[in-house]
Amino acid sequence: MSMQRWEPFADLRKLENRVSRLWNRFPPFFGEGAEEWTVPLDIREQDGTLIVEASVPGLKPEEIDIQIEDDVLTIKGETRTEKEEKKKGYLLKERSEGSFYRSVRLPDSVDSDRAESTYADGILTVTMPKKTETQPKKVTISVG
Repeated sequence: MSMQRWEPFADLRKLENRVSRLWNRFPPFFGEGAEEWTVPLDIREQDGTLIVEASVPGLKPEEIDIQIEDDVLTIKGETRTEKEEKKKGYLLKERSEGSFYRSVRLPDSVDSDRAESTYADGILTVTMPKKTETQPKKVTISVG
């Protein structure tokens, strides 16, 4: 049996995302303005580097805004469709459109000044190395 890190707000975030998607299905009742949607993220640590991957398909790199301020990574952007096509002949429409905004607090051990980003095949990847002073040191034990 493996141990899993407990995230008390993970279930709350999932519920919030589901409720948001439910409300976004009823634009005639709640206005036809730009709808906000959530960008799915994967965050992992590999070889002393924090890697954040965000799924933002269909956008050009210049349409995505990435900012790091006070140890918070923020990814923003907007997808657009033509108004005439929006209502024409859809039987099912699941792809999100409108503005998106996602913020994630970064650990203190990350050197955000050396952050780099790449965008390929609809995946935005932001890599940030760990600060050298926070990486663990191996201490050898001498006997005698």
